[in-house]
Amino acid sequence: MILVKLSSGRQLGLSFRHHSRPQIALPKPFRYTTCYILELSSSTSTDGKQISRGQANCSTLDQFKKETGRKVALRRALADSNLSKEDRKVVWKAYHERGKEVTHETTSDSSSTNDSASDITGAAI
Repeated sequence: MILVKLSSGRQLGLSFRHHSRPQIALPKPFRYTTCYILELSSSTSTDGKQISRGQANCSTLDQFKKETGRKVALRRALADSNLSKEDRKVVWKAYHERGKEVTHETTSDSSSTNDSASDITGAAI
């Protein structure tokens, strides 16, 4: 699960599942990826209330790629959510930098370069 801390204090979790279902009379199975966006009650919680879901279906004519499926499913889940544009940007940043500690500071002073403030976290579990 990818953890995302929004500037409003809300904590989200991104969870992905890859599925494969055999098809009658076709040599390749039907494969799809689902993204779940969860609102977490705490940063140590791994379950929460589902606020959005997106699904990416792979054609039997295409090569299944987990990364492509995750991106399409996340894009659809975000489109179905009620998150602001700023929050969606934070989610994408956490997704792209998953597995790393992510720090981000939003300031009105463009000359400030203080990187010590941690407004978002994109750590993969």
